[in-house]
Amino acid sequence: ADEYSLYFRTMIEGWRTAWGQGDFPFYFAQLAQFRAPVVEPVSKDNWVTVCDQQRLTLELKNTGMAVLNDIGEVQDIHPHNKMDVGKRLSLWALAKDYKKKVPSYTGPLYEKFKVKGSAITVSFDSGGSGLMVGKKHLMDATEEVDEKLKFFQIAGADKVWKWADAEISGKETVAVSHPDIAEPVAVRYAWAANALGANLYNKEGLPASVFRTDDW
Repeated sequence: ADEYSLYFRTMIEGWRTAWGQGDFPFYFAQLAQFRAPVVEPVSKDNWVTVCDQQRLTLELKNTGMAVLNDIGEVQDIHPHNKMDVGKRLSLWALAKDYKKKVPSYTGPLYEKFKVKGSAITVSFDSGGSGLMVGKKHLMDATEEVDEKLKFFQIAGADKVWKWADAEISGKETVAVSHPDIAEPVAVRYAWAANALGANLYNKEGLPASVFRTDDW
């Protein structure tokens, strides 16, 4: 799991070399939610590690990823909602290859973080016109809701993870903290095989990808 991006990039680059068509577009679906939702913050899970490794693969030129952490089923590794998967993949192709104007082709992607006192500010490329708290039901469009951000976890130097208080603090930033962690050092989001309730989206209704700021 920890080396998934290395193998994935090697495969993509291998196909591009073998087929002699240059750096052709390669778009893929991030793993959807699977297994029972978690109650406590997760430290290690191979499923979500692979999801994050898929995110890191976006560093490879001309790649794109459909984020699916708001789509999934506890008992089925292949969730039935393929409509949203297809729509999200098509947005990449429409924008990048067919040069069509779409409101957004990706949800928020982690960029950097900065520790400010007892809080950590996380910066994103929202992929659209800014961040929002959203809610999606089945194949319905995502709706903006007046709720707290969920599924951020934070840790200090002791590497003990706690559910964090998180709020949108700017157009593309989220402030993350915990009252018992005076000196935080790391943040993770949607870090579980089934991060049920993860609700960070861009204003165009596309979900934020799982990410981690640590390399523990």
